[in-house]
Amino acid sequence: MISIMTEEDVKLALKDPLMAVGTDSSARAEDGPLSDTKSHPRGRDLSSHPR
Repeated sequence: MISIMTEEDVKLALKDPLMAVGTDSSARAEDGPLSDTKSHPRGRDLSSHPR
């Protein structure tokens, strides 16, 4: 795993009520419609950023 923030920095950022989380990773599911047996879009294709 590659990380640019320490755990302490993440905890501090998550305390801010205006903090938002974005991701560029793919969706993963153990079962259901998004399981490995189905194709599914990347996170950024689902617009993971605020508009």
